[in-house]
This record gives sequence, C-alpha cells and structure tokens, in this order.
Amino acid sequence: MTKPDAPLPTVVGANARRLPGNIGDQRVYGDDGTLVIHAGSPIDSAVVSAHRPTIVVVDGVRWKLLRHHKAGTKDLYTLSPWEPGPFEREGLVVEYDPDRVHHARVEQLSLTLRTVLMFALLPVAPLLGSLPEATKQWLRVRGLLPPASQASSLAVEWLLMYALAGAAIASFVAGSFALWIAFGAAVLVVGIDIPYRITLLAEARDVGMLAWPREFIRTMRERSAFNDDRPSLPPPSPPSPPA
Repeated sequence: MTKPDAPLPTVVGANARRLPGNIGDQRVYGDDGTLVIHAGSPIDSAVVSAHRPTIVVVDGVRWKLLRHHKAGTKDLYTLSPWEPGPFEREGLVVEYDPDRVHHARVEQLSLTLRTVLMFALLPVAPLLGSLPEATKQWLRVRGLLPPASQASSLAVEWLLMYALAGAAIASFVAGSFALWIAFGAAVLVVGIDIPYRITLLAEARDVGMLAWPREFIRTMRERSAFNDDRPSLPPPSPPSPPA
C-alpha cells in the first residue's frame, strides 16, 4: 500500500477544485490489488454488508466493499476486486461518480443563487404573475418565479378592477359618457379575466393577465383556418325529369 505520509494521487482534483469549497475524492491503488477511495463526502448507498457484499462500480470495474471508516474529514472506503465464486452473489450495486462532490457543490450554489433571486424578485412578483403562461413556465424552470406571483397578481388585478369601477362611476357622475363607456368596458374585461384565471388554476395552468382575450382570438383564428381548409361540397345536381 501507499505510505500514509506520501501524497495521495488526485484523480479528480481538476474537477474538484472548479468551485470553492469542493473537497473532492482521491483514489489510491495498493500493491495488493485493493482500492482505497478517500471520499470528501459519503458515497450514497455504499454500506458494508454482512451477507451479500456491496459492489461499487468504478470506471466500469466492479469492486467489493470491504471496509468503511472515517479519517478526519474524509470517508475511507476500502475495496477489493470482485471475483465471485460459483455460489457467490452480489448485493447492492453502487455506481461511483467521481464528479459527485462537484455536482453536489454546483447544486448547492445553484440553490443558494435561486433563493437569493427569489427574495430579490418578491417586490415584482405581481408583475411576474401577469406575464404570459409560456414566459412564466420559462422562469419557473430556472427558479426565477416566486411562489406567490400568481396570487399577488390576482390580488393586484382585483384592486385594478375596483379602481376602474370607481373611475367609471366618477365619469358617469361628471357627465363624461365617453370615459364612462371606456372604463365600463375595461371593468368588464378585467371582471371576466379574474374568474378565468382562477378557473384555469384548477387545470394546473398558470396563465397571465388578460389571457382570455388572447385565447378567444386564437380560438377564432384556428376555427376560421379550419373552415377555410375544409373541402367545399359540390352543388347538388338538379332532379332528373320524370320519364
């Protein structure tokens, strides 16, 4: 085996140091054919079994897990080549990923970044909730859509409807019938949009503000295109004269 005070050969060090805080793994191949993995964090499901041995697959080679113990901040896994006899069967098979520490670190930093961005975007959550459904789906996949965006957007839309209704009443009292008709039409549009959005929430659709006019126009265009593509029937032939 390699001497304890000798520097360990770093196998994935170039990947492990790509981000700050990565400890990385080191693999030491002994002269007796054993493999010792100095893991920066525990390997998932790699537990020594008293019955059927746990198999760890490293670079496509199957190794039997012999021992696992802690050495300071490292988890040491001692493995030997898996050469089963005619009646030996393996137990749990674990695929070893040398970049798992780096991947975990990337996910941790990504989660931290998404959390910071989510709190930073809370003041504009109502505005984000008013965006079209496809845009919000793009933001949600990237973790940039606050969970309260749809509810806050609906609350702002309720307030907008009340403000438009007040403006319509004030216009009517002032005798400005043109403004009264304009504000009344806006109240009608927003009043239809709110229950429409709430109804689609039950269908797991997170539509934005004023979605129903766009849906209505698109439906009418699709119906018109369908009618234009339908083959026209020939005119009926005149009845033949009686014999």
